Amino acid sequence: MSGDAGIDKILVAEEQRPVLKRRVNRPLAKFVIGSFAGMCACLFPRLLVFLNVSGQKVQGLEVFDLQYIISALIFSLFVGIVVMLLEWHVVSEPRKTL
Repeated sequence: MSGDAGIDKILVAEEQRPVLKRRVNRPLAKFVIGSFAGMCACLFPRLLVFLNVSGQKVQGLEVFDLQYIISALIFSLFVGIVVMLLEWHVVSEPRKTL
C-alpha cells in the first residue's frame, strides 16, 4: 500500500470548493488594511533595534525621529492606495474558469 492512496480523496475540483463569504468589499477598508500593513512594515525593524539595545544606550538612541515617522506615514499611505486599487473589484467580479 503506497502513501499516495489518500491524496485522491483530499483533492477537490474547483467547483466543489466552498466559497469564502467573509471578504472585504469596501475600498476604504482595503485602504486602511494596506496602510496598517505598510506602517507595520516600516516600524517593525526599528522596534527590533530598540529591543536589542542594552539599557545604557537607550537614552541616547532616537528610534523614531520626525523625518522617519513622516516617511513611514507616506509609505504606508502609498501601500494603502496600491492595495485599494489592486483589490478594487476583485470580490464583486465572478471568477472565470477555463
